[in-house]
Amino acid sequence: MSNWSEGYVNDINYTYGYYSELNPNNLVMPFLMAGLEPPQVANACELGFGQGVSVNIHAAAGPARWFATDFNPAQAAFAESLSRTAGTDDGKINLSEQGFSEFCARDDLPQFDYIGLHGIWSWISDDNRRIITDFLRRKLKVGGVLYISYNTLPGWSAHAPIRHLLLEHEKNLASGGQSRHQNIAQSLEFGENVFKYSPKLTETAPFIQQRFQSLKDYDSNYIAHEYLNQDWHPMYFSQIAQWLSDAKLSYACSTHYLEDFADCLFDSEQQAFFNGISRPDFAQTVKDYMLNRQFRRDYWVKGPLPLNAVRLKESRDKLRVMLLTDPEHFSPTLTYIHSTDLREDLYRPVLDYLKDRKIHSVADIERGLAGKMDTSPLFAVLALMAAKGDIVLCQSEEEIKRRRACCRRFNLDVLNQGAQGRVNYLASPVSGGGFGTNNIEKLFMLAHHQKTDSGKWAQFAWENLQKAGLKVLKDGVTLESDADNLAEIERQAEEFKARRLPMFQQLQCLDA
Repeated sequence: MSNWSEGYVNDINYTYGYYSELNPNNLVMPFLMAGLEPPQVANACELGFGQGVSVNIHAAAGPARWFATDFNPAQAAFAESLSRTAGTDDGKINLSEQGFSEFCARDDLPQFDYIGLHGIWSWISDDNRRIITDFLRRKLKVGGVLYISYNTLPGWSAHAPIRHLLLEHEKNLASGGQSRHQNIAQSLEFGENVFKYSPKLTETAPFIQQRFQSLKDYDSNYIAHEYLNQDWHPMYFSQIAQWLSDAKLSYACSTHYLEDFADCLFDSEQQAFFNGISRPDFAQTVKDYMLNRQFRRDYWVKGPLPLNAVRLKESRDKLRVMLLTDPEHFSPTLTYIHSTDLREDLYRPVLDYLKDRKIHSVADIERGLAGKMDTSPLFAVLALMAAKGDIVLCQSEEEIKRRRACCRRFNLDVLNQGAQGRVNYLASPVSGGGFGTNNIEKLFMLAHHQKTDSGKWAQFAWENLQKAGLKVLKDGVTLESDADNLAEIERQAEEFKARRLPMFQQLQCLDA
């Protein structure tokens, strides 16, 4: 590794993932459930954008102007290519190939309403943390929001021996004549033997061996970035709070409302104990112990502004939502640590009202359901449905129109890459965010865009998969014969037409 990487893995690129938590629109419902005023986000920043899939989708689909950096030149080049294709490289997005010390010292950056740190904090040095904390203090506006995710203690305590063993094997026995992927495969094989011949360890800590075995299911890119960086510092919530206090930040809420919904976290005795903790920050530390959490995704705010009852209702009423789930396939079950069910007298009227799958304001829903249900918990029901992915928060009609062309360019580029494309997400002008897909679905959508008869979508997809040298995986087994592959693709095509195509059309990810 070269000096510019500062001990971070740079010879194997990060995965091509999309992270919805980085979408500023997604903070609105959790903030309003916490009784806080969400900011209007005009300028946003992402530190460490990886391959740039998230920042490009959010620049294409949402209203904010984005500034972002990643010090890996290969990743920055890929992100720039996405920007050019979508046509967002005209001031809507500003991508840099700079380390934190260089980027955070720039004098041409605006004050930010929102700054995102996904998968960065746990893998950088204290020097870089100080640089970032100072940046947050100087460049995040009053009322601005930080999104931060990080590996959490005590949940990661049992993983430390695995990480140490893999890193030490990398340092001592990795071959310079082999690729990183080959060395990782050998590290996993070596580690398996270490634990095989360490019965005293595995008897007292069986979770270590279970976790190690599960690594075989992970991509080597993930293993490299998660386990083989020079710096790796999982933290307790209280430690994060101490770091961020220097930037005048206060904890607001989780990015996902289910992670703050007690019925999904604790049984009744645990809830009673947890509710007796009077200090909110200390309660978060205790929560991590009670749940043995390994990862947190949190919002922090510089100057939280609690809303009174009148302002809170006004803010909630003007929001617009749309049902994504087919009502026939709706599940009332909420699952995080524990499972619980929404009451039918609460969710059924909401589901019936939204079953046209059009956009409705919360105020209109409340008026429409007056007399049919107790509407006082309406917003909480909508927040829970949003956290489950059943409904989506929608942008204004004006913003949807402004973002439609840019999203269309981005999405067509993704579809035209076909089965060999590395990005499996489409941008939605409706939500301002991205939605996942897969290689076969992308080929169905490409056939749809090209006006291919829907009865021939499966054949179109199979021919393109063959050109790419790919076959279908079913129940973990690769299908070998043409007939078996085509039969499975035909099954998937029918399911896609019935359930997934209408959703992508609702989200305006592709033409109607």
